[in-house]
Amino acid sequence: MLEWFSRTALEFVARGALGTSFDVHKEEIEHPYSVSLRNFARIMTFPGFIFPRLLILPYVKDWGTPGFRRWVVDMLPWKSLHILRDMVDVMHNTSVAIFESRKDAILNEEELSMEPGKGKDIMSVLLRANLAAPEQDRLLDSELIAQISTMTFAGMETTSNALARILSLLCEHPEAQEKLRQEVRDARKIGGSIPYDDLMSMPYLDAVCKETLRVEVPCLDRDKLVLKRLRAQEDVILPLSKPITSLDGKPVTEIQLPRKTYVYVSLSACNRDPAIWGDDSRKWKPERWLSPLPETVAGARIPGVYSNLMTFYGGQRSCIGLKFAELEMKIVLSSLLQKFRFELGDTKIIWKMNGVNQPMAEDSDADLDKYGLPRLQLPLHVTLLSDSD
Repeated sequence: MLEWFSRTALEFVARGALGTSFDVHKEEIEHPYSVSLRNFARIMTFPGFIFPRLLILPYVKDWGTPGFRRWVVDMLPWKSLHILRDMVDVMHNTSVAIFESRKDAILNEEELSMEPGKGKDIMSVLLRANLAAPEQDRLLDSELIAQISTMTFAGMETTSNALARILSLLCEHPEAQEKLRQEVRDARKIGGSIPYDDLMSMPYLDAVCKETLRVEVPCLDRDKLVLKRLRAQEDVILPLSKPITSLDGKPVTEIQLPRKTYVYVSLSACNRDPAIWGDDSRKWKPERWLSPLPETVAGARIPGVYSNLMTFYGGQRSCIGLKFAELEMKIVLSSLLQKFRFELGDTKIIWKMNGVNQPMAEDSDADLDKYGLPRLQLPLHVTLLSDSD
């Protein structure tokens, strides 16, 4: 299921953000761009990469010309680096092809109404605005190209793995799956398709999505603690929401942060805090969203942009694709659950934190992908249902 979720998420982003299509559901073999995007975060979090990436790369990334740096990468006898190089090549070349196609269409004033994004996609809007700007204010083509893989990676991997996690949890809780299926079918009985407003306001579908995003944050998970790294730009005093006890036994209500201090913020610790969400805060329980939340939730004044959660972060660093991801998840779930029943198989699934929380089979060392890495997968039993089931 994971491969098809990745293909679907890629197509959503391609049409909505890039104004193109990969025709991902017409090909038997997954597009190399999708494969590269799915594995990129994983290889970047390999233990052998973390030390040089954090402590060496910042000091050597600007040495010499791009050609010289590429020669060094090619010459180093480092298999993982060469795999990463090949992934980046696929991502860059695909991004350039998409950019050139969109730019030529706009410069030649081609009719875009029949294109996948109908000319309203983010890249087409950005290109038109950039071409209309004064020369000195325009973004370079290289800057626009860089946005393509950024938008695609951010919108594809997080959402596809969030969908995989939701489906996995629905398999673990078949009563919740049946309840959600019935809600979807009841909504479709009215007019066949589900209008946007009705889809976004379906209570149990909304509860399942929110609860999964609360308990299982899709990205940057580390030992079940989702971390965000910030860097203090000036000396600050950080107040604490509740006192902590120092090693000498004294209560501490604030912490002094010298300039340039790195701060790691645990998103999952906030999302699962028993003091906020109650004693069952670690339990997946969609029903909690169907009744008023505890007063402690509103009282905590969580700065997140989504339902008192830190999943999509907050402030200037909040996720700009929040509503796009929410809509995508609900469309896919409502489409699948109407027609199919999903069940866990005999293969045990484990979730690996590869920058993005990704599933794979427990004994997957012998099942390798094209890069020689253990295959990311979510094997499930799928049953086609009749309207009476």
